Amino acid sequence: GSQLPQEAVAALADRTEGWAAGLQLAGLSLRGQRDVAGFVAAFAGSHRYVLDFLAEEVLERQDEQVRGFLLETSVLERLSGELCDAVTGRAGSQALLERIERAGLFLIPLDEVRGWWRYHHLFADLLRARLPEQRPGRVPGLHSNAASWYQQRGLADDAIRHAVAAGDTTWAARLIEQHFDAVFSLRGEAETIQRWLAALPADLVRSRPRLLVAQAVMAATSNRLAAGELLLDQAERALAAADEEPFEPSVGRADSGLANVPALIAVLRSTLAGFHDDAEAEAMFASRAEAALVGGERQLSYFVQFNRAAADWLRGRLTQAERVLAPVIAALRSAGLTTMAAWGGYQLVRIQRAQGRLDEAACTAQEVLDITVLPGRPPDPGAGPGYVALAEVAYQRNDLDTALSQVTEGIALCRQFVYTAPLSDGLAQLAWIRQAAGDPAGARATIGEAVQTALGPPGLHNPVPARRARLLLSQGDLAAAARWIQDCGLGADDQPDFPREQGHLVLARVLLAQGLPGQALALLDRLHAAAASQDRTGSMIEIGALRALALAARGEEADAIDALTQSLTLACPQGYVRMFADEGPPMAALLGKLIAQRGGAIAAGVPLSYLARLHRAVGAEALPAPGRGAAAAVPTLAEQLTSRELEILAMVAAGRPNKAIAAELVVSLDTVKKHVSHLLAKLGAASRTEAVARARELSLIP
Repeated sequence: GSQLPQEAVAALADRTEGWAAGLQLAGLSLRGQRDVAGFVAAFAGSHRYVLDFLAEEVLERQDEQVRGFLLETSVLERLSGELCDAVTGRAGSQALLERIERAGLFLIPLDEVRGWWRYHHLFADLLRARLPEQRPGRVPGLHSNAASWYQQRGLADDAIRHAVAAGDTTWAARLIEQHFDAVFSLRGEAETIQRWLAALPADLVRSRPRLLVAQAVMAATSNRLAAGELLLDQAERALAAADEEPFEPSVGRADSGLANVPALIAVLRSTLAGFHDDAEAEAMFASRAEAALVGGERQLSYFVQFNRAAADWLRGRLTQAERVLAPVIAALRSAGLTTMAAWGGYQLVRIQRAQGRLDEAACTAQEVLDITVLPGRPPDPGAGPGYVALAEVAYQRNDLDTALSQVTEGIALCRQFVYTAPLSDGLAQLAWIRQAAGDPAGARATIGEAVQTALGPPGLHNPVPARRARLLLSQGDLAAAARWIQDCGLGADDQPDFPREQGHLVLARVLLAQGLPGQALALLDRLHAAAASQDRTGSMIEIGALRALALAARGEEADAIDALTQSLTLACPQGYVRMFADEGPPMAALLGKLIAQRGGAIAAGVPLSYLARLHRAVGAEALPAPGRGAAAAVPTLAEQLTSRELEILAMVAAGRPNKAIAAELVVSLDTVKKHVSHLLAKLGAASRTEAVARARELSLIP
């Protein structure tokens, strides 16, 4: 006959599991088939030749006991003696299985100790086709027995499959409810829950409050907020109509969200209000949830505290938010609830960054990694938010190589994490790293993906749209940034509030780009006063930098330098660099003027080495791939200075001895000496004094 295509042969060999007669039978069945690919895809034990062969040559030749056993256990995907006893209701299955294997009856061992087997696929197909013919009313009972056996052992997936096959979908629904917390809340397996729900009749799902709330949880964590609201409404209606059923979650009541449906509904309403930056509603629903707690519902009470802290954060009360959140994270860590502890740590990092405390933010992120990255085990998806948070700190400090490796690691893990917010933050961070490394097209593509995965409307919970508008503006697309401001309904006369602060800062930059520094300054003054009144240092640094640019644009140079010095005084102890570097040429010009009259800045506690680092970072905008030690090219030098050498040169010029330089840079004295000798060689200088004079001639230092 005609030759079969290679893929078809491979697919049939796979389906027949290398059984020679099976391949021959497949060949017979193929005769006269027009659609070879379709036949191969559908080829099963129900095809006529295979069916006849297996039925006549194998099944009919067995004694009644073996034949009955083969048919009844065909409902199982895997077989063990104990399971087959439970399903058939008869003892002695282990001996029978061993006998069947010895007789070569298409039974394949799944382990070395003869504990588990399965039937050859084609033989299983035949047995399942024959079972309802030869044992008509027996099928539901067999599946029911299997479901009970799996349920007793906590094997939810198999138990649910058999309960559905037994026709008892209410039982399957109860099993899904019992295992939801373990499968989704602890392991983040949304696809498993969706697959289970798809096997149930839609009207059954709509009648069960717990299944509706479970779906609302999944909707709220995956950016389907409107769907989440709708499901909560349906759950409340179903709750009023449903009879109370006893409920024992597989994780225990303490760690279950579904243990108390009214409390969980209030928690979710609180969370959804937070995504809409509505602090009052978030706090109100959190109180309602707390009032609905019965006692001992640990996980729900943690969620209540999370939402309390988030409401304080939205109001800009950062110290209060941290006071609520820190003990909850500690409790979650000691309880081993890593997913929730990682989420809490990620929220705490956001609060600490708003306070301008990069060191603490890095420590909190590291604590997330301490519980999610364990030696000899693959990292938990909860490590994703930890890596993203560390990358944010490294980026602010202009350590772009570290930021890139951490954010890459973080994004991969965040793709498996329950909540999408850390993923969108990580992608937005990656976009800014690409922008800083001179890849604007890559930056635009990445920030586009970040917007797709972000949770909720633009605001404090979702800073990604503001970061995108700012990125487009820094790439020169003023029209797109101005359009975004208009779409958000932001205006220069707005009264500031913390949730809209990032949007208002984009607006200030747009006004500066439009040549309206007066309007920008009035808005920034209000923002600065609001941030100062709440000790939000992170905000004060950024607003202060923009105030300095607005003053400079109005020609008020002395005030501009003053404002910049104040901002740098706050920023320097935490090592902020990109906050200033990302403002581009106007900031470079202003920094140059500050360095030229640097006496005042140094007196205010801004070291020259820090100014030099900032100036290089801003100047490096025009260079390829910063973060690799590239520095501005000086035409008359045979060999360019690295960024580290420039940093040390600034300190040498300030009269700092090697020992002090080593202490400030946290390197050994030998390392400093090596850098200084390289400096002298590159500058063709015999002494430190000569090197400084030569560097000034070349405008390497002011």
